Formats: sequence, structure tokens, C-alpha cells
Amino acid sequence: AGLMDVFIMKLAPNGALLWSTLLGGPNYARAYAIEVYEDPTNPTNPENGAVYVAGRAGPGFPVTTPGAFQTTFGGGSGTAHYGPQDGFIAKLSPDGARLLWASYFGTGDLHIIRDLALDASGNGYLVSGRDIGFAYPAAIEAAFAGSYQPTPKGGTDTVIAKVAADGSQVRWATHLG
Repeated sequence: AGLMDVFIMKLAPNGALLWSTLLGGPNYARAYAIEVYEDPTNPTNPENGAVYVAGRAGPGFPVTTPGAFQTTFGGGSGTAHYGPQDGFIAKLSPDGARLLWASYFGTGDLHIIRDLALDASGNGYLVSGRDIGFAYPAAIEAAFAGSYQPTPKGGTDTVIAKVAADGSQVRWATHLG
């Protein structure tokens, strides 16, 4: 859809292409992390095979899914090549046909989600960065309350956050720096 989109594909064990899709907006989008959800206690869970993708994206990324925790671009600073960027996290249906939800994770600082992990319930754990210049939107900023390190210490700190499986909220977040 834009200058650079995220390309996602699922291959069979023999290498046959099962599906592929693009994810992006009118600006640059790049993925750095991908995980596939599997419920270890329920092999018939319809969420099994859902694909989570995270990285960075510019304004116009498809975060219009109802209930996502940050649907507004935070205005992240960027480079001359990529332009303004925020982190993003998104969840696709197991067949790759539907975007279940997507959200920005960012402020006026440059944010790039560099890694992602899932727990048994499908909650996402992301690793990002944060400069000390800008506050997150209220829905994310509140997640830092009572955390190990609720405020950044200086320069660019690492941010670790837990995102609900349905993309509706950041359950907790902390800085490390």
C-alpha cells in the first residue's frame, strides 16, 4: 500500500506457499518480529495459528481496528529515508486473510519494536525504546504506574510491555535504562 510494506507468508513443511499478505500504510513499514500463537492446552482453539507481527510504521498504518489501545500516530521522529516512525504490533487471523487488530506503540520519540514474544494466553511481550522527550498516550502511560522503573532515566531507555491478546490494552510496562 505504501513505500515499503511488511510481507508475511506461511509455508508448509515442504516449502509450499500456503498464503501471503502485505501489511502497511502509505509510508514505510518494517517488521522486526513475528510469532505464531499455539495454545498448549487446547489444540482445537480457533486462535491457534494467529500471527503476531511487530516493528515500525509511519502515519496511515491500518490501526483502525475497534478497541486497539493506540490508534493515533504518536509522531515519532524519523530519519530522512524512513520519515516519522512509531512502533506497531498487529495480529492476523490464522489463514492470513484478516487483520484482527493493530496498534501503534509510540510517542514523538523514535520507537521501533525490536522483539516480540507470546505467552500461553496469547498476550504479547514487546521490547521497544523510549527517549525522555515525550509522554505516551494516557492508555499506555498508565501501564507504567507501579512498575519496576516507571520513568525513563535518560538517553534512550528500553521499554518492555505486555499487550493484551485482543489488542485492547497495555497490561503493564516498564523502562530499563
